[in-house]
Amino acid sequence: MSTIRVGPGGIPSRDSAAKAIETLIERGYDACEIDFSDGFWMDRDYAQRLGSLASDAGLALSIHAPLAAFLGHVQHGARKHQMAVGMLDHTAGLAAACRAAPVVIHPGFLLGRSREDALAAVVSQLTELRHRLAAKGRAVDFGVEVMGRVQELGNLDDIVAISGHF
Repeated sequence: MSTIRVGPGGIPSRDSAAKAIETLIERGYDACEIDFSDGFWMDRDYAQRLGSLASDAGLALSIHAPLAAFLGHVQHGARKHQMAVGMLDHTAGLAAACRAAPVVIHPGFLLGRSREDALAAVVSQLTELRHRLAAKGRAVDFGVEVMGRVQELGNLDDIVAISGHF
């Protein structure tokens, strides 16, 4: 049977993993999305401690990757694409350390391309990323967020199309 969990987007204490879990439980939550949308603030030790405490408390964790860490770049291998892959690699390492799943990402932008070409780029780059992460022992689950703006990828049909490849 499926379980519906409820929790906030954002860890309530970045200073103490124990305080973060304690606060989430006190507030009645059984899930929390770790938010890196404004940058990385967690180190590996914090991640491991948070994951252990969350597991003991029955609390599910997920991670929202930095906003700049989207896939489907026009210039594959260029600086922005490499930065996004690096951020997603780092996010996956922290997700593995704290046992968080999924890692939520934005699907990117049309950037003057047809929707089909942009979706193909997302699928291709996500496939490459999964191979890279598997080789490092951090092949975590990814969730592509429904965005719904016309100028961006990410409406429900786009997400269904992307997920159909995996």
